Amino acid sequence: RHAGADPGPSMKLRGRFVLTLALAALVPIAVAAVVTTRVIVKSSREDYEATRTQTQDAIGRELKRLEAQVAEAVTSLTSRDHPFVGNLVRDLVKGNGTLDQDAWHRLRDQGGPVMRGLSLDVLAITGPDDLMLVSPHNRSLTRLEHPEVRERAQKTGGKPYFVIEKIFTGAGVESMLVAESAQMSARDSGYAVALWAGRRVGDDLLEAVRRRGSVDARIVTPEGAVLLPPLGQDWQNFSKEPALRTPLLGPDGTPVAYVEAEVSDRGLTAVIRDITLVSALLAALALGVVVIVGLFVARRLARDMDLLVEGSLAAARGDLDHRVPVRGPDEVGAVANAFNFMMEDLKTSKEKLVIAERIAAWQEVARRLAHEIKNPLTPIQMAMDTLRKSYKKQHPDF
Repeated sequence: RHAGADPGPSMKLRGRFVLTLALAALVPIAVAAVVTTRVIVKSSREDYEATRTQTQDAIGRELKRLEAQVAEAVTSLTSRDHPFVGNLVRDLVKGNGTLDQDAWHRLRDQGGPVMRGLSLDVLAITGPDDLMLVSPHNRSLTRLEHPEVRERAQKTGGKPYFVIEKIFTGAGVESMLVAESAQMSARDSGYAVALWAGRRVGDDLLEAVRRRGSVDARIVTPEGAVLLPPLGQDWQNFSKEPALRTPLLGPDGTPVAYVEAEVSDRGLTAVIRDITLVSALLAALALGVVVIVGLFVARRLARDMDLLVEGSLAAARGDLDHRVPVRGPDEVGAVANAFNFMMEDLKTSKEKLVIAERIAAWQEVARRLAHEIKNPLTPIQMAMDTLRKSYKKQHPDF
């Protein structure tokens, strides 16, 4: 009855064993999951920061390339061998510092092709009196005084800078960000002209920065007005990190605009989410395997313990022929062997006890029989002794 109706101890042992094994396994599993997650997240974070650094470097390289192209174009224009500026100076010499009508027409007709031939979007040349001689990008400036051309040339010395210039387009005059360089062209004739030339900063600069949708860029003014919009519409949510800002310095050294670039952190967020999810799933799977193995081992141990309990109850009932199956050479098997040896020893002792009891019983029977036989023999023996004595004495009664 007890062996079949009282599985409580085995169930408690099984539960404690599984719980202890699960807790013992959960700690290293959790530590391994956390360490793995942190290592992968750190690696992903380093890759993300490396991408940001590469993006910043790419912006710098593209700006330097653009500035170099502009400076090269201006250096070409101001060289002694360039025919356009050389003819312009000769016209000034011929007119004693002024231009005749034919010269103005030549400048107007040749300025545009020269500008486009050098892949420029802005070209401005002023004479000795700061009068605008050539301005194909904005014809409304022609024949007006513009001392800023000379002033920029003197201040910057040919070093590239950025400005917002008005450029004539088919739809009218628009303000655009331009990379410029300004220089003076001094001639042996004594007449010096000042010029600046520039290229519009367009999407080609940003396209060199954008990469596979993971990097987006735009150009904004210091006040926040967008000069060149990003490709994506969701700029505010493109990344949680602050945008990379590269200033575009004007001729006075102050920023006139900023190139802002953002590296999408959605991949990093997805990696963190996926790693966390995979780590949690692997931890749960490992814990499940541990629990299953623990249940299997606990069930086997509890079953062997149940057999030992059943054998103990059988011994208590006096069933000394009961034996516990030995399922292996482990500790539980050693206990089962010891129990079976104990049962065998008890059985042998019981058999010896039965034999001893039987011998004692027969001895009691013999003692009683001897007593019963001894009682009548004693007076007979005494009588025989009396007869012998009487015979020796030749007693008359003999």
